[in-house]
Amino acid sequence: MNNSMKHLMIFLCLMTLSITAFANERFVIKFQLLENKKKIEFGSTFVTSKSNTWKKGYKRSYLKSSCAKLDSGKVEKRISADNRFAGLFIAHQVVNDTLELIVTRSRVTSKFSEIRALPKNKCKAISPIIHSHTENYSFSATHGNEATVPFGTKMEFYIKIQSLNKM
Repeated sequence: MNNSMKHLMIFLCLMTLSITAFANERFVIKFQLLENKKKIEFGSTFVTSKSNTWKKGYKRSYLKSSCAKLDSGKVEKRISADNRFAGLFIAHQVVNDTLELIVTRSRVTSKFSEIRALPKNKCKAISPIIHSHTENYSFSATHGNEATVPFGTKMEFYIKIQSLNKM
């Protein structure tokens, strides 16, 4: 193999490696959920071309009641648990040169006191109240990019993007 052929092979190998490195570019995003400029949630996570999630909060069981009519015609009160997540949930992925985020904040209001206060002979369907808000965002996946965007009517979502390949 002559020198020019070797140089061509090395050049092609380097091109292949650079394309692969670019396709596998990884980012770190740092984010904050702000209300009246006050940080109420924050975090950071790695982001790649593979879809992934980040969450901060808790999952717990909330009491709920329901009513069932029996064959005898009587109404039976049934108490059960309803498992719910309360907190911040972010789905993220880099597609081409765009960072795509789905940000969801949920809060759950328990109805435990109301259910326990029901008389034994009275039946009423009562469930926990779920307050949830979701926003979809797209940002340019470039190192150093940062933005503050509205989240709902009273909050803001701040993000800073850092490329691990540039660090």
